[in-house]
Amino acid sequence: MKKLLLLTIGLMIVSLQSSLANNITLWDVKPDLIFIFVYALGLIYNEEKAMLMGAGLGFVSDVLSGGPLGLNLLTKGITGFASGLLGKRAINMRLSLQILVIFFITIIEVLAQAMLIGLFSRGAAPAIWIKAGFLQALYNSLFAFLFLWPLIKRLKREREWAGSLKESIHIR
Repeated sequence: MKKLLLLTIGLMIVSLQSSLANNITLWDVKPDLIFIFVYALGLIYNEEKAMLMGAGLGFVSDVLSGGPLGLNLLTKGITGFASGLLGKRAINMRLSLQILVIFFITIIEVLAQAMLIGLFSRGAAPAIWIKAGFLQALYNSLFAFLFLWPLIKRLKREREWAGSLKESIHIR
């Protein structure tokens, strides 16, 4: 049931990314809602689940966008894996540090996409990709703050509760 709910939410986010996010562009850059969702999954689950969900949502996004097939599959899968690795440690980080991590991971993802596009076709000039990557990173950081703040507060509360439960079991 939980997997079906996650899949449904993921598909809703892909459709939002394809439709609604086009209305909130800033200098032809829109927030990557799939990226933020996959990052959040990495915080909650392990790297394998986040990578598979990221790759799956990336594939659906590739099919719906009409762009190069496999580009989002690869980059969103890598994002899921990286955030899953960070997930065990990242919950203890402050939200501001998480936003900084998202900023830099977004830049890395955009540069990876630029390299892949440049490898297989003639793409835009590197300066354009760097500018787009920086703007994308700023935009993702803003949206990630709005999305991750309540999630991180809840996860910290749950982990503190689980930690106090373990302590009470050990005391007895």
